[in-house]
Amino acid sequence: MKYYRGAIQSNSSYKMKKRLFHYIILWTIALFIVFLPDVKAQEPISPENTSPSFTKAVTAGFPKKKLTTIIVDNYHPYTYVNKKGLPDGFSVDLVKAVTQVMGMEIEFRVGPWDEAQRALAKGEIDLLPMMAYSRERDKIFDFSAPHTIAYDAFFIRKNSKQISSIREIKDKTIIVMNKDAAHDYLLLTGLIKPNQLILIDSLPDALRMLASGKGDVALMPKLVGLLNVNNLALTNLDPSPAVIDDYNRPFSFAVKEGNQALLERLTQGLGIIKSTGQYQEIYKKWFGALEQPGLPWNTVFKYIAIVAVAFLLIALGLIVWNASLRKQVVSQTKHLTVEIEERKRSEEALRRNEKHLRESQRIAHVGSWRLDVATNQVVWTEELYNMYGFDPSLPPPPYTEHMKLFTPESWERLSTALARTRDTGIPYTLELETIRKDGSNGWMWVQGHTEVDSAGKTIGLWGAAQDITARKRAEEEIIKANEELHSLAIRLQEVREETQTSISHDLHDDLGSKLAVLKMEQIELEGIISKLHDGEEKDIIKELSKRSKDIIDSSIQSARRIMTNLRPSVLDDFGLVEALKWQMEEFNSHTGITSEFHTDFGRVDVENNCATAVFRILQEVLGNVARHSGASKVFANLGMEGGSMFLEVTDNGNGITPDQISAKGSTGILGMRQRAKVFGGEISVSGEAGKGTTVVVKVPMKIKESA
Repeated sequence: MKYYRGAIQSNSSYKMKKRLFHYIILWTIALFIVFLPDVKAQEPISPENTSPSFTKAVTAGFPKKKLTTIIVDNYHPYTYVNKKGLPDGFSVDLVKAVTQVMGMEIEFRVGPWDEAQRALAKGEIDLLPMMAYSRERDKIFDFSAPHTIAYDAFFIRKNSKQISSIREIKDKTIIVMNKDAAHDYLLLTGLIKPNQLILIDSLPDALRMLASGKGDVALMPKLVGLLNVNNLALTNLDPSPAVIDDYNRPFSFAVKEGNQALLERLTQGLGIIKSTGQYQEIYKKWFGALEQPGLPWNTVFKYIAIVAVAFLLIALGLIVWNASLRKQVVSQTKHLTVEIEERKRSEEALRRNEKHLRESQRIAHVGSWRLDVATNQVVWTEELYNMYGFDPSLPPPPYTEHMKLFTPESWERLSTALARTRDTGIPYTLELETIRKDGSNGWMWVQGHTEVDSAGKTIGLWGAAQDITARKRAEEEIIKANEELHSLAIRLQEVREETQTSISHDLHDDLGSKLAVLKMEQIELEGIISKLHDGEEKDIIKELSKRSKDIIDSSIQSARRIMTNLRPSVLDDFGLVEALKWQMEEFNSHTGITSEFHTDFGRVDVENNCATAVFRILQEVLGNVARHSGASKVFANLGMEGGSMFLEVTDNGNGITPDQISAKGSTGILGMRQRAKVFGGEISVSGEAGKGTTVVVKVPMKIKESA
């Protein structure tokens, strides 16, 4: 940024000095034109040189063009409309001669001066034949060398105090033509405020207004003003107005800024008519009767001295300018050298950063992209090419072919998201399945945002993409492994129940029958003992028999308990509802904790494995109540809700805490969750300190009621 700012400052300084030099040259030429008007070439070109053949020779190579211009009426003798209704005056004849000798035609229109300036500035006309040069106007128009110079004067009413300086009108009301050179001059002095000015569109109107008593003074070219005073017979105006020494009007041809081709032709034409004497003829026609043919020698020498001093000042200025320019060049060169070095370092840092970015994207498998919504042109980073399997040295495929890079389902989601983001500006994030150039499939995480202009209109979409193929494949493997573990867990539960059922049946069929035989033999033995004669031996045998009977009874109870724990026969014989009711009664009898069971069903037919899971969960919950809760009462409810069977168990104990629920050692809760999950169910555990714990198990299942 410093480099460009320095360059702009240098260029601006150069333009300012160049403009100053042009001003000096223009003023020098103007002095010669004004003060030596009768000087002619020693050997003027004869009139025949302005013949059609001469004009044709001069204008050879130039395309013939019809120009348009606007003149101001009542600006006699420069421009006005004559009695025939045609444009006339010095400037009209002058521009006609110049355009004719350059092989051009010109068309005149009549209008106010401010309209003429606007038309030229907008390029609606080609030139103005008479515009006074100023630095402000030079910013808008280009000017030829002056062809005449006019001097302004202060017009006042008779018996008014004479005005000799601009400072004497700082408190007066001035009448001036709108956008005229006098208007611009008064504003630039800084002495006159806009509310002191009365703006009119023609100089005769200004003089009439002054004569009628409005305003204090009128400012305009002296010659033009005097002619209008005489023509309008304004006898109450001072016939000898004071000339302003502070400024004059170097009238030139003016063209639109930058129209150097037309300005060059007008300048050449002006030089030609001066060389042929035609300019002097036009000048004498309009000003010969109004001005003396020459100047006194003392005046001539006076202005020659002024010109000499001017040239001396120019020479001194050029010397100073040259020295200053050299210093600036040295300083600017040093400054630019530093700026260039800084720029090189910045560019090198930028290259390193770009390299690091490419490497980071390659390592992370991240690419970025941009879409121009007006042209559908797409830009990819190098890693995005690699992710899709394309050659980075080639342009990316057009947006219209991007549907081939995704599976149909993924492309449908992506195109919908792109349209929504473009319309609403809301970013999107998707995981999409891709199809690489070689036909292999992959996965990408993509994100997109909008790019808007200063008016808030969407002009593009941009975003990033990351290759997540490895992650998606790992997720698929995890899902597959979880499914296999789920199936294995189901099978393990089935095997466990099958094994326990088998053992329970074996105990019942084998051990149970043998214990029953022993029981019957014990009863038979007691009958035999009762028939023996009383004596010591009978007492011993009777005692041994009693011990054997106790052992057999205890073994039978143990066998029943073991068989019940392995697989309670009530579950197989009477169903889930009776099994849950029996378990609650058993819990009460063994622990002394008041137990209640409620259900609206007399019997439910459910899959054996599911019924077993619900029964085992109840056993686990009751075991936790007995070991940890300190409860005196437990309540169980079996019901139906939303197509699922639920079992809710509540106690009035200490209440389980969130930390206890999430503790790593809480294998009981984990086991219950796993049992429910096998059948697509879920378990919720909650507690409130001092009020107890509630466990709810839900299993999706269609329940068939039966009486």
